[in-house]
Amino acid sequence: MKFVVEDDGVGMSPEFVAHIFDPFEREDVPSRSSEEGTGLGMAIAKSLVERMGGSIDVESARGRGSRFTLLLPVEHYEGGEGVRSGLDPAAVSRRKAQDGRCDSLAELEGAWSGARVLLAEDDEIVGEIAEELIGRTGATIDRVWDGAEAVEALERAAAGTYDLVFMDVQMPRMDGLEAARAIVADCERSGRAHPPIIAMTANAYVEDRKRAYDAGMDGYAVKPIDKEEIFKLFGTYVPLDGKRA
Repeated sequence: MKFVVEDDGVGMSPEFVAHIFDPFEREDVPSRSSEEGTGLGMAIAKSLVERMGGSIDVESARGRGSRFTLLLPVEHYEGGEGVRSGLDPAAVSRRKAQDGRCDSLAELEGAWSGARVLLAEDDEIVGEIAEELIGRTGATIDRVWDGAEAVEALERAAAGTYDLVFMDVQMPRMDGLEAARAIVADCERSGRAHPPIIAMTANAYVEDRKRAYDAGMDGYAVKPIDKEEIFKLFGTYVPLDGKRA
């Protein structure tokens, strides 16, 4: 399927077009009195399109507007191994992964249907995207909006409830680093292992990673987080039966 979105607005310079899909890129336009946004919109759009196997391109010229072209592959689906065998699709995914027969991420979708995830993210849009992508693993997701709520959720939950925690680093009330320290300390006091905690942040510097690991986090994911990274994290920290040992 081909989608074309075109306008006759102020347009963009060739220099900016070359970097429009890079995170945090924004072009200063003298005619614009105020600007909003973080410069993540196009990076997220490109990431989502590529996860679907598609492509997105842009043509633009100053004073003449912009034209975005989106291509998405569409396949007619009449069934698969799960349909023919009468097995649950998630069970088929798990079986193929355990047998080493998965050739693509699509074949792992739903493989972790027994897992449960805690997602701490204060940004509504980023959180919705994360829920959508994490949900493709088959895991059940509980959403909280800041570090304090994440700590409270884990304190209320029985040991072993959560198989993975995705923790935004910058949040109100209590940030992700403070929350991770509190979770680790509480689990140590109660004599139980804490679920793996994955830091989610737009900062990819070495010192940022060190602060996350020093706070007790186990993994690190740079925003905009993509499907491949999520499946890699699940493969690292969550067994395919959905429960840690």
